Amino acid sequence: MMPDGSQLHVATRSATHGPGSQSGTPARRRALVTDAREVLAHQEAPGGRLESMNFAFGSDDVFAIADLPDNKTAAAVALTVSGSRHHRVSACVGRPELPGGAVARMEGVQHGASAGCDAGPATRADAPAGGRATFPAMRAYGFTAVGGPENETLLDLAPPVAGPGELLVRVRAAGVNPGDWKLRAGGYGAVPLPAVLGREVAGTVEAVGDGVHGFAVGDEVFGGTPGMVGGWAELARVLAPFAAHRPESVAPVDAAALPVAAGTALDGLDGLALEPGATLLVNGAGGGVGVAAVQLAVARGLTVVGTASPAKHDLLASLGAVPVAYGAGVVGRIRAAAPGGIDAAFDMVGGPALRTLAALVPDRTRLVSIADHALVAELGGHAVERDRSTAVLAWLAALVADGVLDPLVTDVRPLEEAGAALAAVEAGHARGKVAISVG
Repeated sequence: MMPDGSQLHVATRSATHGPGSQSGTPARRRALVTDAREVLAHQEAPGGRLESMNFAFGSDDVFAIADLPDNKTAAAVALTVSGSRHHRVSACVGRPELPGGAVARMEGVQHGASAGCDAGPATRADAPAGGRATFPAMRAYGFTAVGGPENETLLDLAPPVAGPGELLVRVRAAGVNPGDWKLRAGGYGAVPLPAVLGREVAGTVEAVGDGVHGFAVGDEVFGGTPGMVGGWAELARVLAPFAAHRPESVAPVDAAALPVAAGTALDGLDGLALEPGATLLVNGAGGGVGVAAVQLAVARGLTVVGTASPAKHDLLASLGAVPVAYGAGVVGRIRAAAPGGIDAAFDMVGGPALRTLAALVPDRTRLVSIADHALVAELGGHAVERDRSTAVLAWLAALVADGVLDPLVTDVRPLEEAGAALAAVEAGHARGKVAISVG
């Protein structure tokens, strides 16, 4: 980082694309990074030697971010390097002053000293006189103002950069959660705008931030995003302490559905610490957290009664729960479904429904809620304490791989239909989890 906080952006490109090219594989990416690091370590810019900091990948490109020792330097350097791995790396060094620190795409950059480069964005070899290279816009979906769905939109943004303790992930799938529309509606306070929605993703590691251990470029991972934002995009930052390797047998859309819903369900059950044979009431059992809680509870030998709309009763029954309809008379229906009584309740709804059902739990310390922290505390219960750790995610992925847990992703939409995916969750009609396929 330069004294004024600015950075120099470097773009390198494999020269072996086309049919049969392996430039997108993890091995090829590692090779490109190795050569790019060597290039940057030995290249003298007018302001001094460049030092590589971080890398991110496009479909054909590897982008590096480097320090420029002299923050007054605006000159550019072009170079070509012949690598030992049957590919060639070309780089153009400059300081394009762009919002968000966008990186210049170097498609068609001429090779040779200073060819195709200047103090700003690179000139394309195939561009008309005075033409400029384009800057790669990352596709994303988010909102431009706090409020309703009318503020949602597709976005073209500069790619993010992995900070300390973070991974930069090329997203393959992302989960959709009630917290996403609550964020857009202002439920979590102010966020920088425009904001990219999405708090859980699965994809391929493109870059590793400082201080991160156990992950490498090319790893298939899943995890949570910092600040509960940024996941519905082609590239996303992921918290390394809340990331895990994705087993090959677990599909990206299933892995992307685990950090929030299944993670919350597991934490809630761990907090209740029920013995096998106990009876658990899951209030709001048909949503993402609910269906995960039902499965995990049944796997622990618990008897589960789940409240849900009638349209979701067949789903709950298939998972091993006794379904009960919401509405007037719900207490009587629950008592009929569990004549031996309720030992604990896991609430996903809050409000009057939580107050009504609390009367069924004799030991209020075994009443937990993810939906209404104030009310559950008033009633003598507590909120779910989250354990956002690699260990939890790895455990959940193992349960999926072993067939114990099904994330039940029942609706997968492309990024262009992210608005419809969020609308389904916001309306409360989704059965199980909704996910977005990105890449």
